[in-house]
Amino acid sequence: GDMVEGIARKAFEWVFANDPAYQGWSAMFQGKVYFPDWQATGHWDAVITDPSGLKTLYDIKSCHSNKFDYLKKGEKDKKYIGQITFYKMGLAKQGAMIDSTIIAYIDKDTMATFPYVVREEWEQMVAEDYGNLISAWERFGKTQEVPPELAFLPEKERFPYRKNYKTQGGNGLFPEWLCDPRYCVFWKNCKRVVSYWQQNGYEHTEGKV
Repeated sequence: GDMVEGIARKAFEWVFANDPAYQGWSAMFQGKVYFPDWQATGHWDAVITDPSGLKTLYDIKSCHSNKFDYLKKGEKDKKYIGQITFYKMGLAKQGAMIDSTIIAYIDKDTMATFPYVVREEWEQMVAEDYGNLISAWERFGKTQEVPPELAFLPEKERFPYRKNYKTQGGNGLFPEWLCDPRYCVFWKNCKRVVSYWQQNGYEHTEGKV
């Protein structure tokens, strides 16, 4: 995955430096955002500015063919949508107003590409998610109160566009993306989450169960 994404970034850089069709365009690559209030950082891939001044934020992601097909059919990748929206909000705090955001998906098997345009209403979702996490950390620090466990959903609800389910009848339960140990400091307090990650040592968003 990292190699494919690295090749794509290099291609972006070459195009904007050498292709005459993009004269008057400008590009910045590999930037960082930081939210001290949320104790969170992130690294975005590219900000492209067209001749009229409109800025588009790109995040490059690679995935296997099955997931690529699901995405093209309309399945939403909530984790990555939240991630790029977080970058957009961070850039705004730094004074760089972004006009549109696109996740550039690359099929690792075929190198096909699919641009997913993120809608603005996801910003509120990200603000609420991270705000809830920060509030939970603060309460835990003061009172040792552990936040309630987030609901699991059946695969067929979490991934409504799938036809070939990874779990029996699509009824296998998946945790929220926020329950990933990389994002939640409380995950070990939730019995179902602990059980899930003991059985599945990879990202649930890939549906590999």
